[in-house]
Amino acid sequence: MGAWQQIECSAPDILLTDIRMPGLDGLELATQVSLHYPQVKIIFLTGFEEFSYALQAVKLGASDYLLKPTNPEELIKTVSRLISEISEERRKTEYMERLEAQIARLTLSEEQDVPAAVKEKYDFSGVLQYLRDHYHEDVSLNELAAMVYLSEGHFCREFKKQTGWSFVEYVTLLRVEQAKRLLGDFSMRIYEVSEKVGYRDSRYFSQVFRKTTGMTPTEFRKHLKS
Repeated sequence: MGAWQQIECSAPDILLTDIRMPGLDGLELATQVSLHYPQVKIIFLTGFEEFSYALQAVKLGASDYLLKPTNPEELIKTVSRLISEISEERRKTEYMERLEAQIARLTLSEEQDVPAAVKEKYDFSGVLQYLRDHYHEDVSLNELAAMVYLSEGHFCREFKKQTGWSFVEYVTLLRVEQAKRLLGDFSMRIYEVSEKVGYRDSRYFSQVFRKTTGMTPTEFRKHLKS
């Protein structure tokens, strides 16, 4: 099982990753994680001392950047600090969710007209339509959660409850379905299809496509021709 698949299955709080790995490298992995799971704390553990790597790590929102060989005490200290940060963030999130619920109950109990935003608090039709229109873009989880006035954590739970899929799974399905249609145009190259549906890395696109359909894009296209 690849790193991305493990992240989707286990939903970690902290990601410890190297820079250079087979297949999806650490920077590409961190990019996907930052996009789809912005709450995850990322620690880069690497032997590469080039400034450019550190700069990219910082731009991706890395919580820390440790050089190998790493002092175990330094690593433990870093992880402990992040655990404390996560605990504090969760306390704030829980407080916000309780506050949201109280506001909704108070608003709905009034005799006057209820604001549309509150009426549609858990109406995800607008969110789903937005995803169908923008699936090929780098959709921000934070912006989508704001559309229905929810915290990111609450949004993810409600999204899966309403659709049966996680946010990432749903976007992936939209992209793969569109990719199937585009692959029927034999004049398009695989990397062009990949970019068209939102994957800048055609290798990663092929991995996702195969995981979802059981075939690589090339195999799928051969199947269409047969």
